[in-house]
Amino acid sequence: QKKITLNMFLDTIMADPPPQCLVWLPLMHRLAHVENVFHPVECSFCRCESMMGFRYRCQQCHNYQLCQNCFWRGHANGPHSNQHQMKEHSSW
Repeated sequence: QKKITLNMFLDTIMADPPPQCLVWLPLMHRLAHVENVFHPVECSFCRCESMMGFRYRCQQCHNYQLCQNCFWRGHANGPHSNQHQMKEHSSW
């Protein structure tokens, strides 16, 4: 039975590209970090009056913001286009 040393483990974790099963870890870490973050603004698509999680703000449309759910589903309305650059916010 072969033992896994710390160096072997670190070499695997730090490989470029990382093992496929670990690709989601950074995203999962970011999601866990923002799951309880409150943004006291209204989503421009679904009109929910407060957002939890990530908030996305359009870099072209004045005051156009999407909640995490609407952004991930590709929702857009009015003059906003999914081709516009969005900035992700993890804090208010």
